[in-house]
Amino acid sequence: MTGDTKARCELAMTGRVVKCTNSEVVDCIRYISKVVQKWTTDVQEKVNSFLEYLKTSSDNLKVRSMVCNTIYEDTCITFLIEAKSLPKPFETDYGSGYPCSYSYTLNLSCPYFSEFGDTFYEKRSDGFYHRVS
Repeated sequence: MTGDTKARCELAMTGRVVKCTNSEVVDCIRYISKVVQKWTTDVQEKVNSFLEYLKTSSDNLKVRSMVCNTIYEDTCITFLIEAKSLPKPFETDYGSGYPCSYSYTLNLSCPYFSEFGDTFYEKRSDGFYHRVS
């Protein structure tokens, strides 16, 4: 894992959306999980399922970005995904006023609650997008 990737993981842990690719997903999850002390075999199973889905999807799914967030008391890593049948991340807001992206949210605290779906963001004064919903 490069120093640049670690730096992006650190930024993601502050709630900023940062670049991530399919090939970096596992390293980023391991690094973040180690820092927040949430690595379990259940997390590994969800990671394996997510990677398999990325590889076998006929929709050419590509991870473009990631961000860490807390949902209630659960620590999560959200991966923003691009696919040929979906709008690119931040290109639409579905009338909400908040740009969105199709995403996979890996729940490190309770892996059972990991899921795919749209997530919404706002660009803040620091120049980064932050997840708002």
